[in-house]
Amino acid sequence: MTAAETKGRVLDAAHAVQENAAEAATAAGKAASAAGKAAEAVGNQAPEVIRAFRVGIDDLAERLPDAAAAARAGAMATSESLRAMPEPTLRLLAALSIGLGTGLYLAGAPRLATLVAFTPAVLAAVVIGFGDPRRSTSRR
Repeated sequence: MTAAETKGRVLDAAHAVQENAAEAATAAGKAASAAGKAAEAVGNQAPEVIRAFRVGIDDLAERLPDAAAAARAGAMATSESLRAMPEPTLRLLAALSIGLGTGLYLAGAPRLATLVAFTPAVLAAVVIGFGDPRRSTSRR
């Protein structure tokens, strides 16, 4: 190969590199433009998202006292109905609840389901433990 041919090939390679660099720069510019537009869109949506969040918080704050009152009323009704039950019934309720909870635990049920199954046993134990000592039918 002659020096002129080598020089021609080097020039051709240099032109190809220059064209590829220009295409890469164009692609990078388009990507930067798209990223800028995406950032602008996010920036435009941020106030709406914050407003929706505030509306949701205000709605929650309005409903929270009513929900708390309803939960308290339900808890009081449950407490009264458990206190009205005779102790043998409470013991049976606790035993069934412990059995169900243990079965769910051993079967690999979700923790929330297992906790819900054990809840009546805990409530019955509290009523038995802190209930009226005169109504107790157990032997001491």
